[in-house]
Amino acid sequence: HTDWIRRVAMSSDGQLVATASDDHLVKVWDANTGTVKHTLEGHSRGVWAVDFSPDTKLLASGGDDRTIILWDVATGQRLRTCEGHADAVNMVSFAPDGTSLASAGAERHIRTWDPNTCQTTQTFYGHLNQV
Repeated sequence: HTDWIRRVAMSSDGQLVATASDDHLVKVWDANTGTVKHTLEGHSRGVWAVDFSPDTKLLASGGDDRTIILWDVATGQRLRTCEGHADAVNMVSFAPDGTSLASAGAERHIRTWDPNTCQTTQTFYGHLNQV
């Protein structure tokens, strides 16, 4: 990375580490060797959030461009983009069973998503500051 790393995540099997950076990139690292397996390009601004799905097949990233990108961990390919936040995406988190993804935005909303379709399944309002 050439700029600040904003978030790190480790896969459930401990074999991979993902980093999100202000350089607009996500990197997936081999946790045993420290080598980069994939450099993921797709965000147009800084990336502030990453999380692996429980089965380590998907990686979600979100950031200042207001999008969440879902990546195929094995290939590094961009699968789909979830849009709906009105401001930066500060956090992403997969449900323990991997069937849902939650995100928190600077517009003070939390959303849940179907990771297979990028459809919003619920929006939580009422927060008084960024989440």
